[in-house]
Amino acid sequence: MIKISSVGNGIDHTQAAFKSTPKIKRVLDIGCKAGDNTIKLSQYVSPFDCDLVDLSLPMLERAQVQISEINTGNINKQKVAANQTVSRIVIPMAFNSNQ
Repeated sequence: MIKISSVGNGIDHTQAAFKSTPKIKRVLDIGCKAGDNTIKLSQYVSPFDCDLVDLSLPMLERAQVQISEINTGNINKQKVAANQTVSRIVIPMAFNSNQ
């Protein structure tokens, strides 16, 4: 699994993600908005499963539609409330760039 950062500072995060983990099978996109980073990652590798997390349900739905047009992997989406406190996140997948 690879987590895509949406923070921009002149670095192409999707290209860096692909270079560090070329056999991407699953992506966790937190704060995915319309899914632009996951869509951009599809230029380098596809298909892959993705988990999308955002505060906005309309943006999650837009991301799901756009990503499903170019990626045949499974898409899971999770809306998070702005005032929601997350005490524990369990992600049932290993973060290992060698796999």
